[in-house]
Amino acid sequence: MDINIYRDGNTNVYMQIHNQIKEKILCGELVNGFKLPPERKLAEQLHVHRNTVIKAYVELVKENLIIISTAPRGYIVTYAIPGISTKPRQKKDKRFTPFNYMVREKYLQMDNLFSNLYRDSLNGNAIPFAMDIISPNLYPKKEFKEILTELVNGEKYDLYGFCDSQGTDALRSSLVRLLAKRNIFVSKSEIQVVAESYSALDNLIKLFVSPGDTIIAEEPIHVDTFHFFQLMGVKVVTVSMDEEGMRTDHLEGLVAKYKPKFIYTIPSFHFPSGTTMSLKRRYELLEISYKYSIPVIEEDCDSVLRYEGNVIPCLKALDQGENVIYINSFIATICPGIRVAYLVAPDKVTERISRMVELDEIFVNSIGQYLVAEFLDRGYFETHVNELCEYFMHKRDLMCRELEKMKSRINLEYKIPQGGTSIWCGIDQDINQHELLKQAYKLGVLFAPGHLFYPYGNQGENQLRLSYGNATDEQIVNGVELFAQAIEATKNNKNGGKA
Repeated sequence: MDINIYRDGNTNVYMQIHNQIKEKILCGELVNGFKLPPERKLAEQLHVHRNTVIKAYVELVKENLIIISTAPRGYIVTYAIPGISTKPRQKKDKRFTPFNYMVREKYLQMDNLFSNLYRDSLNGNAIPFAMDIISPNLYPKKEFKEILTELVNGEKYDLYGFCDSQGTDALRSSLVRLLAKRNIFVSKSEIQVVAESYSALDNLIKLFVSPGDTIIAEEPIHVDTFHFFQLMGVKVVTVSMDEEGMRTDHLEGLVAKYKPKFIYTIPSFHFPSGTTMSLKRRYELLEISYKYSIPVIEEDCDSVLRYEGNVIPCLKALDQGENVIYINSFIATICPGIRVAYLVAPDKVTERISRMVELDEIFVNSIGQYLVAEFLDRGYFETHVNELCEYFMHKRDLMCRELEKMKSRINLEYKIPQGGTSIWCGIDQDINQHELLKQAYKLGVLFAPGHLFYPYGNQGENQLRLSYGNATDEQIVNGVELFAQAIEATKNNKNGGKA
């Protein structure tokens, strides 16, 4: 097999072997019934220890992609691509048990790095290209002051009391009108108000998923989201992405193999890659959902932050079978402190989640709900979003112009995003991102290394994210220059200080 080992990267060698074999299985290069090379032979070919190959094979066994057979003796692929019928000869052999290694510790370390970058981005000690957050200068403080003053002085709402655990009638009515503008036509009973998108996911997992069950999500995946799923005891199977979003040609095989409880996706301005799923892929995803009766959870928080290009309907607007559960939040489009989000699902789902909210929280922040309802009803939300888009487009264009100036120096590749607040970049494969982080931090600039968003270590060594949502113009200009210097310093260190 053609397997390339990158020995200076962040990913363990056995995981590199595992990831490349897995990709060959999913693509159909290694078909159902294929016998993998013996451990010793593959170890000799790759110039690694035999135990390294064994560990890679054990991971594939744990994922049910291969089995250990006694007749024929060896490791046999057991992944059938839908529509292709092959039956391997199988006899399970219990002579191997999974290696005990610190998987949880690996996730914990990854999460610590992300948390540290987040804290450093907020404390103002470095230029904050690492976190996808918006500037406090964009919060609609004037409109909030106006609305809150009227709410406090008036008697329109019972501002200080309890409210329905499903959410206030005022906000859910406003959301019905807002969603209709996006061609999502629902009733108030199909809307459940929550504190944030994680609250929605938490309730949906408690409702649909048991510990040990599987879900499917796109990769790259947000660090906190992956860690959240892990802490809930959920097994996360990831599907790769390209410029059109989720690889639906890989998805069906994974659904058939793992029988997930749901598919989790961010189709518009995907976090963290910024990719937008094409209309064709959206229809393909829905068809797979219908075929296998798998619910789709769609998170759509940033889709309104579009500066150019045609609007693509969200999955919920395209869904004809009530398979899509829709999650949105006002944290990124109004302000984080508002703590108001919502999900849209069939009545039976929202009724159960409402009961769960009642048991867990009694109800969700009523003052924030009335504030958001008035913000929507007075037309402030549309005006505010337009201002955000104008502001972020200026920041995006400025960062892209500065990056373009550096291309000859740092060999950076990127695609100009049509929306969102980040740019997903590609850099030289041989740059050690841990060293690059150190060099950048010394110079006073932060970025998010790509390997953070690939929890299984199969990619990300030559990818990174630069965010411009919380940076001033001066910081963008200076920060790109400092980032280029950090890359040059990292290369020089590897070359022994030679220019």
